[in-house]
Amino acid sequence: MALLGKMGKAKGPIVVIDIGSRYVKAALFSRVKKELVLTAYALEKVPPDVILGKDIIDRQVLIDKIRDVYAKLGTDSTQAVVSIAGGEVKSKAMVIPYYKKKEKLAEAVDWKIKEELHVDPTEIVRDYEILGVSQIAESVDILVGTAKLSFIYDVLDIVRAAGLEPILVTTDLISLFRVIEALDLKNLPGDNVFLHMGYEVTLLIHIKDGQIQQMVEIPTGVKSYVDNLSRFFDLRVEEAEEVVLNGPTAAIEKSAFDDTMDSLHDRFLSPEKYVPALTEGSRKFNIYLSGGGSRLYGLESFIKSKYGVDIKYLDITTLFSIEEGVRDLKNNAPLLTIVVGSALHFYKKEHKVNLMPVEAGMEALPVVEEVSLLPHIVGALFVWLLILISIIALSLGTSRRISGLKKQIAQLQAEEIELQKKADEIRGFKQEIEDAKRKLDLIAQLQKGRTRYVQLLDEINRVIPSGCWLESLTRSGDVLNISGGAVSNMRISQFMSNLRRSPIVDSVSLLSIEVAGGQEERYANFQLSVKLK
Repeated sequence: MALLGKMGKAKGPIVVIDIGSRYVKAALFSRVKKELVLTAYALEKVPPDVILGKDIIDRQVLIDKIRDVYAKLGTDSTQAVVSIAGGEVKSKAMVIPYYKKKEKLAEAVDWKIKEELHVDPTEIVRDYEILGVSQIAESVDILVGTAKLSFIYDVLDIVRAAGLEPILVTTDLISLFRVIEALDLKNLPGDNVFLHMGYEVTLLIHIKDGQIQQMVEIPTGVKSYVDNLSRFFDLRVEEAEEVVLNGPTAAIEKSAFDDTMDSLHDRFLSPEKYVPALTEGSRKFNIYLSGGGSRLYGLESFIKSKYGVDIKYLDITTLFSIEEGVRDLKNNAPLLTIVVGSALHFYKKEHKVNLMPVEAGMEALPVVEEVSLLPHIVGALFVWLLILISIIALSLGTSRRISGLKKQIAQLQAEEIELQKKADEIRGFKQEIEDAKRKLDLIAQLQKGRTRYVQLLDEINRVIPSGCWLESLTRSGDVLNISGGAVSNMRISQFMSNLRRSPIVDSVSLLSIEVAGGQEERYANFQLSVKLK
């Protein structure tokens, strides 16, 4: 509740909109004293192909859905906070030098954005807020949000067409960070990974000892699981959406389903794949989940088995009070994390990121007064005279120093030539040593690799079940790619299980499976990725 004590003067009520590819979420919030109050919330399911990723395909259907969800709130307030995400939107924590003047600070921010986000400042709207003093001397940590102007205007047009008036635009990643702050989780010791898993994308924030290390939007979500389960078990999309949360039906073999889900978890939801620092040594980290994907079947046991930690969930219901009449909040709370974070962002006391562009014609032009130029001209001439006298005095003193420095430079250049000769000789010796070491290493690797390949082929021949055959084996480092076929999915599942039990195998991932053959002789082609120990 720490963030609630830093709320600004705004009281609301305010409508908060989160436009997702599967649901449009809306909520009505207000502030009573220092407490956030939820008056109403609503969800509207978005038909398939209206939004792909964050690309809006059917504008009119989306406008109608926003109107519908707004009508369910039962309010006359039209002021809205909108949260955005997608490839045109970027959020990042940065370190910049600290300047007291806002103009200098803004210049430093623009330079940093261009350097790290690789965007053209003329094509974006950007805003930032200061998080605090940096660990780097005379610097500050800032939180930056940027979005392409064309994308912002497109979203604003849709929201306005639905009858709402946006007054603040933030990003999904910043809204998730606000929830982390409000739950007092930002300053936890060690590595902490926060994942908000939506239908098509997953938001990831990595914080170490109170410092944001990474904010990234991962292009995988619940839909990635649904698509793979539909192909593997020949399910309709609606059926796959049901089993991905609730587990296999009676028509699906549980062991095969469990192996498939473990493989998909490892493929789509392994934080170290997106935060390379987490792979260093035996580094431990905590995992916090939110979003609709936080309830995926088998996810808790997978995280426990692979990382040796228990999943923790972001409980947003502790961040606000609820008015009478608000129902089913417990079941839908994971879907409202970004909505609640956007409300916290709006009521934040200090300056906060707002990606609302400055509309043309909004600012009044200053009044121009006629001023006499003569006093300014006289003052300028006097200043130039002082500058000229200073330059003459300075040049007389520096000319003597330049003469002495030239002599020192000549001596240093002679010494540099001698040192360069010795350095060349040393480099020659080092090169000979490195060449000899490289040849010895190559001989050792060839000897080791020959034995390794024989052991690998022997082990594969031992574990492959009957009714399963191989078409190709390719190895790249510690990864072995296997292509083959089988008379049934069960044979593939048995092959994967045998491989996992092998002493030379670290993990097995199912890359693809396709049904082939005629009606009478159907078989399955598969591809596996095997990581060797």
